[in-house]
Formats: sequence, C-alpha cells, structure tokens
Amino acid sequence: ALAWIANDLGIKIEHKPMEWSGIVASLQAKKIDMIASGLSVTPERAKQIDFSTPYFTTEIVLVVKKDSELTVDQILKAEKKVIIGAQLGTPEAKWLKDQQGKDGFTYDLRIYDSSPMAVEDIMNGCIVAAAMYHLPAEDAVSKKDVNILGEFGMEKEVFAIGFNKNQTEL
Repeated sequence: ALAWIANDLGIKIEHKPMEWSGIVASLQAKKIDMIASGLSVTPERAKQIDFSTPYFTTEIVLVVKKDSELTVDQILKAEKKVIIGAQLGTPEAKWLKDQQGKDGFTYDLRIYDSSPMAVEDIMNGCIVAAAMYHLPAEDAVSKKDVNILGEFGMEKEVFAIGFNKNQTEL
C-alpha cells in the first residue's frame, strides 16, 4: 500500500529491512523516515513518536502444533511449566512478561528475533506455543503444521504508521 501511495504522489521510497527491536530508535535517529510495517499504537510508543490515523486492527493469538490438545488456559496456567515464545519488542512479548506469575499464569517466556523463529521452535518441540498477530499466525498455518489456538487475553492491537515527533509534513 505504501508503494502505491508513494507512486500516486510521485515520491520515491526505499524499504530498509531492520531488526524490529530497534525500529523506533532507528526512526528517532533519522535512519528511516517512517515505520510502515505493522506498528502497534501503544502508550509507550506514543511518548516517543507520532502516529498516523490507524489503518488496521488485529487480534493477538497463540499458535501451537497442529496435533496439540492444549487449551489457552492449560498453556497459561499449566501445573507443569510450559514455554511460550514471542517476538522481541512486540506488545505481546511485553504483555506476557508483565502477566508472568500473576493470576495463576505459570508459563515461562522465551523471546525471539521473529515470530517465524518461534514457530520453528514449536515444530522442534522447544516451546509449546507462540504469541503473535493473527496475520503472521495465518501465514504460519499455511506453511507449517501449526494451528491458531485463539486469543489469550490481550486487547486487539491497532496499527498505524510511525513518524518522528512533530514531523507533520510526512
């Protein structure tokens, strides 16, 4: 969509892949002009950057092996600790870390550089589940023997484009 908008406006854009955990810092350091890649609007980020009008809302779900018989509650509140994976720098990683040990949540948390890496560890038996946005979860289901178990208590996430503070021209 961003390429279509830029083309319509006669603007040349360059996509720069980078580590997600440092994306806001890269914007603030002016290594990039905007973040247009599934950026969740959060109060913490709003203190650091400005956002466009939101363009998408998504659920955050748990992905498990296709043959898993576990429920969301059995994963979050297991008698024997299980490991849940999440991508570094994401709202789901923060939420899972903040909830750990509260309200009977007994899981351990393992952080990954990407959600596909967490899915690989599900397949290898290293973790029981991974938390991620619904669209990457659907992508994982189309490529691997995994299923979307369902939402696990987080609010839906709202995506917008991120800009440096007071950069209204963009």
